[in-house]
Amino acid sequence: MGLVVTMWGKLAVLGLGLMTLAACEPQSTQPSDDDITGPMRVVDGDTLRAGAIRIRLHAIDAPERAQVCHGATGAAYPCGAVSRAALAELIAGDPVRCAPVDTDRYGRVVAKCFARDADLGAAMVARGMAVAFRRYGLDYVRAENAAQDGGLGLWAGPFEFPWMHRQNQMN
Repeated sequence: MGLVVTMWGKLAVLGLGLMTLAACEPQSTQPSDDDITGPMRVVDGDTLRAGAIRIRLHAIDAPERAQVCHGATGAAYPCGAVSRAALAELIAGDPVRCAPVDTDRYGRVVAKCFARDADLGAAMVARGMAVAFRRYGLDYVRAENAAQDGGLGLWAGPFEFPWMHRQNQMN
C-alpha cells in the first residue's frame, strides 16, 4: 500500500510497506530496560507519542505539520502532512521500540525508534521524508545523500530545511 503523490516528478509512488523497511541498514541496538515500547501515535514526521510521553526521533528533522514544499514541477504540496503520513505508514499500527538517547529542551525523549527492527529515522531520511539533523548526529547523512542523489521526497524540488522554516516562522 503506497501513498500516491503524482506532483513529485521522479517519486510518483511512495511505497512504504515491508520492502522499504527491509532496505534500511540493520541496527545493532539491543533492547534494554530503558526502552519505551508499544503502540505509538504519530504526531508529525519526526515525533511520536506513547501515552503521555512525547518522543523525538534522534538525528532527523522532518517538515513541520503545516509546512509546504514544491515538487519537481514547482507545484506546492503539503510536505509536513506527507512526511507525517509516511511515518504513520512505516509504523502501520505495529508496536514500536524506542531506545532513549537524550531529552530535549522541550522535555521530549530523544530516541532511536524501530518498527519490525528497522530504524524509523533511517527509513524516513532514506525516502526523503526527513533530513539528517547534523547538529544532533551524523547517523543518517549517507541515507540523506542517497535520497538527494535520487531526487526522492523533499529532494524532488525546492524546499526549506525544517529548522530554517521554524526559524523563519519566528521572525
